[in-house]
Amino acid sequence: MPSVGGGLLAVLADEAPDQLAEMERWYEDDHLYERSAIEGFLYSRRYISLTGQPRSLTLYEIHGPEVLHGEGYAKAWERENAIAARRKEAGNPIPQRMTNVVRNEYALLSATGTHVGEVGAFIWMVREDVAEADEAALEAWYAAHLPLVAAIGTVRGVRRYRATVGTPRFLTVYDLATAATIEGDRSEEHTSELQSLA
Repeated sequence: MPSVGGGLLAVLADEAPDQLAEMERWYEDDHLYERSAIEGFLYSRRYISLTGQPRSLTLYEIHGPEVLHGEGYAKAWERENAIAARRKEAGNPIPQRMTNVVRNEYALLSATGTHVGEVGAFIWMVREDVAEADEAALEAWYAAHLPLVAAIGTVRGVRRYRATVGTPRFLTVYDLATAATIEGDRSEEHTSELQSLA
């Protein structure tokens, strides 16, 4: 069973024009395997948005945010840049696969649920920010809210994060067994419901 790491890398993006097939091929055949081989990366998973944009979300579970500033991750970027440079010199540049990219790095604040660490077929993702003066009230609300939500049978687990790179500063990921778990108003800003590509 997947484990819960102390950090998360979240990348949201849309495919560039006419690049959907290439973006999917790159993710499934190359990128996710390469990232999984980096020390400190536990696993990765992809989702497609049912509501909201960008369309694609990739979550990389990591030991902690420091992994993204370590030698293994830096070497992976060096290899990718070298391949891109060689292809460009050969007259076969790598196409721009993605647009509207949002990349955030997170530290885990809390994890709760009956199956914490279990990957949901669906997720509900809430990205939010509050004034520093209101942070204590936000955390108090989640302290009361999360045990109630985690007790729902189709909720696998809930994880809360604070951004170390990127905005907004807070992310809550609800791992769900079914899309029907979430009912009511889904129009909230920074809220997305996504289906697994696995």
